[in-house]
Amino acid sequence: MDFNNFGNRLQNFALQEMVRRAGVAEVRTIVNSPQLHDAFGNGSYLRLKAERIGLWMTALQIARSLRRSSADAGELSRIENAVIPVRMFEGSLEQASSQFDAFIVGSDQVWNPLYRFASPVDFLSFAPPGRRIAYAASFGHASLPSWLRDTYASGLTGIDAISVREPEGALIVRELTGREVPVVLDPTLLAGPEMWHSLVPPKAGPAAGAGLVFGVGLSSQDQNVAEESTRARGLAVQHLPPGSGLSPLALVEGISAAAFVATNSFHAFAFAVMYRKPVLVLPREGMGGRFEAVLDVMGVDKTACRAGRPFLVEPCDWEELEARLEPARAASWHFLITALGAVQ
Repeated sequence: MDFNNFGNRLQNFALQEMVRRAGVAEVRTIVNSPQLHDAFGNGSYLRLKAERIGLWMTALQIARSLRRSSADAGELSRIENAVIPVRMFEGSLEQASSQFDAFIVGSDQVWNPLYRFASPVDFLSFAPPGRRIAYAASFGHASLPSWLRDTYASGLTGIDAISVREPEGALIVRELTGREVPVVLDPTLLAGPEMWHSLVPPKAGPAAGAGLVFGVGLSSQDQNVAEESTRARGLAVQHLPPGSGLSPLALVEGISAAAFVATNSFHAFAFAVMYRKPVLVLPREGMGGRFEAVLDVMGVDKTACRAGRPFLVEPCDWEELEARLEPARAASWHFLITALGAVQ
């Protein structure tokens, strides 16, 4: 779990909720597992346990997370637990492997080679065969370093049911294993507007007169574009800095209250769509694939995104856009249910 990464935390929570809808009654979390520190270095890990279902999720780690003091991390943990309650499971991986019927790995950049270097944990090596599932796993890149390809091939071969978040990921899996795997929706979009609206109701009446700017490492050029685009609509600029000590739902609340959103964050884009807010996307270099997959589903032109240029999503009919997401949501849900049902 990365306490600095709002989108990562929200997609983890979303997958917890979707597995609960499949009949799971309880969720538990492990953070900073000591045995993994010894094996793989400092980091944060999220395991979600439910009634006879264990979920293992690894989260994106960024440099500033590793520099956080234990006091800061403890305070953010307190804030997060107050907003999105979690229960802790203190057992080891060995205990988990014998207690749970299934394990799920995913989603956000869990197989990014630059963050995790193909840790065997990310391929559920500790779980018995027949119990390993990957939901919307993301590589974060269109290709892998040659020196890691054999390691990835071995890890992927051991996972019983695989789905990925981006088409590039499906190509990587096919190249390494010969398997055709589905592209599914990110967990935040799988959960859909109904679940998020129950947590953060849409604001009634006209939107507030502010545009929300939220970005991860926004360049000065992109920040200027975001602010100028907001002011061009006659709106005040409101910044929500990532890692500011707010709860993850603060991002959702900010989007719900805004009249316009400018972001380079995939998850901020996803929530803007679910709250029917016009959104200007400023894609980061090499990260356009995650946007393109959803734009394809929504029937939105992706030429600017593919070229790495800012693009605006502001449909004339939000209901039509949402209707286009429904078949992908149903197919993603079908994958998850089928994978859980096939556990040996």
